[in-house]
Amino acid sequence: TSSLEIKARELGISISPGAYIFLLPPIAGFIGSDHTSVVLASGIDDESGNCIGIDIGTNTEIVLKSNKGFESVSTASGPAFEGAHIKFGMRAAPGAIERVIIDPDTCIPKIQTINDKKPVGICGSGILDAVAEMLKAGIINSRGKFQSDTGCLCRDDRGSLQYILEPLEYRNLTGEEEANKWEDKVNKGGITGGLYKMENEQKENVTENMEGNINKGNIKDRINLQLEKNMERNRYGFNQCPLGKVSINQTDIVEIQLAKSAIRTGINVLLESAGLGFDQIDKIIIAGAFGSYIDPKNVVNIGMFPKVSLKKITQIGNAAAVGAKMVLISGMQRKKAENIAKKIKYLELTVPPTFSDHFARSTLFPESSDII
Repeated sequence: TSSLEIKARELGISISPGAYIFLLPPIAGFIGSDHTSVVLASGIDDESGNCIGIDIGTNTEIVLKSNKGFESVSTASGPAFEGAHIKFGMRAAPGAIERVIIDPDTCIPKIQTINDKKPVGICGSGILDAVAEMLKAGIINSRGKFQSDTGCLCRDDRGSLQYILEPLEYRNLTGEEEANKWEDKVNKGGITGGLYKMENEQKENVTENMEGNINKGNIKDRINLQLEKNMERNRYGFNQCPLGKVSINQTDIVEIQLAKSAIRTGINVLLESAGLGFDQIDKIIIAGAFGSYIDPKNVVNIGMFPKVSLKKITQIGNAAAVGAKMVLISGMQRKKAENIAKKIKYLELTVPPTFSDHFARSTLFPESSDII
């Protein structure tokens, strides 16, 4: 847990001949210098009360400052939040679904993609949103299992249930209605063939023989009626899933359960070690680029964080990089970082006898009555 200073030229770095590379002290084998930097930049050391700092990644580091001092754990949350092990998972790039809202009455999703591009996959923030919204809409239960009686699902070529995240062609988080878009097409003379393309690829001819015998004034009513009919006979009715559409399957949900359980278990173990309850948490600080984009409400709703007031949750961005800049320009901050690393006690996550129980319970999602 000591810092290092190495001459830059010894590492083959071509900068000022007298320059040094400064390496912040690590905390333990699985908690490196980046977490020391996060604690420094976040100001947790200066916080009063019980404060949790979390840097979410493939390995998620969690620190708790309490009256007992500093304790920290590393959890193997895995790469699911970075899009790995998810069928349509991808990094946060153009076309990635980053926000999801599901109408609980119709199961129809609204999505937002990065740069408003056509959906090609889903990134970490979108996955969290999707799972939280599916839970809220009753598409999955507290065990993460699909509820087949919702009528919101279809089957892939292997017969496995899926929830399609790509909604009707024109519906998105901008709030524009399909019927209005359809009227735009009509006004531009684009109704030839009379097909209103549904994302489920079942092209319902809702305007058959409309030209010449139906005036434009009731087109919206006809479209809305057709949408209602589709909903009544179930969104897909367990038909074959449309090919190539971004979806969530049961395996994806399990991956999220394992990832969120690892993080929640780390929080639980730290609180247990400090003798604290969830209601005694004064502040939760989320660090990291990914942590900047997640919706705190949905993180609580899937049970990854304890049920706390959202006012207690703060997102601070890439704190590790900020901490590195702080020690780069200040000798005082270097000393502070070294003191922080010495003060933090590393807690081996799997050692407490309650670990297995915490992990098993944390794989469950909250009941609908606990969703905010």
